[in-house]
Amino acid sequence: MKQGKTQRKRISEAFTLVELLVVIAIIAVVAGLSVGVFAGANLQKVRMQTNAQMTQIQTGIDNYKSKFGAYPPSDPSQSEHELNVLFYELTGTYYNTLNQTYRSIFAPDNTLTLGQLTNKFGSAMAGLANAHAAGANPEPFATLTPKDYSEVDVNGVRVILLTVPSRPVAGGFRTDGNYWHYRAQPANGYNPTTYDLWAEVRGRKVNEKVTIGNWKTR
Repeated sequence: MKQGKTQRKRISEAFTLVELLVVIAIIAVVAGLSVGVFAGANLQKVRMQTNAQMTQIQTGIDNYKSKFGAYPPSDPSQSEHELNVLFYELTGTYYNTLNQTYRSIFAPDNTLTLGQLTNKFGSAMAGLANAHAAGANPEPFATLTPKDYSEVDVNGVRVILLTVPSRPVAGGFRTDGNYWHYRAQPANGYNPTTYDLWAEVRGRKVNEKVTIGNWKTR
């Protein structure tokens, strides 16, 4: 009689172990599904934020063109499209004629000489159109907050670039930030008569890159 109870006890313990393994397997499956759902939801959130920011930048570019009759410039020979003057042209600068220095209105501690402007943004950059005399109170073409731009060190020179609301993608311009790409009237672009504006965000898969541009999302 005692032996029978022992056998039933062992069988009960064996069933408990099996049940435990089944529970662990179920938890693993649910966790895997949850990660996939979270990644998808996060990507969708980033896309929505990026599209909203792109619309804001486009509005600023259109306002700029309405005043100056042309789009913010870019150097056709510039291979790093993230290195562009969109921030400075959309928010404005104060220009010092004595030392040919541009000082950001949004970030007064950031200044660029004409030489630095040409060196960092391309040899075709002869100056900034949205420049004002000291003490002027111009209206910016785009409403930006500090999270929309970042000061970046480019070979010893501090420049301000428009930031994408997403972590940097593999093989991007920088590993410490993600920045908007811009080309004005590119001969080989998607909008040869206007401009190309796009961002690269991370996809669901490792090293997957999703492009969000003013022509389409691909």
